[in-house]
Amino acid sequence: MLGENDKGVQNSQKVSQAEDTGYTLTARWYLGLAYLKQNNIAQAREIFSSLKNTPSSYAKKAEEIHWQLDTL
Repeated sequence: MLGENDKGVQNSQKVSQAEDTGYTLTARWYLGLAYLKQNNIAQAREIFSSLKNTPSSYAKKAEEIHWQLDTL
């Protein structure tokens, strides 16, 4: 949101790769969004694909975004 996508990607990658800290899924969500802002469709698709299969509040929206990315 601050326009610092590269920094956001780096920070989100660190948190999302850590053991389940309680923030892992949230970090993956924002990592996927940052990838979209960078037009990195392949990485975004991978993130949203994994999120859509989780029991999280992001699952439904991730599934919708993943479906939209598949139609590109």
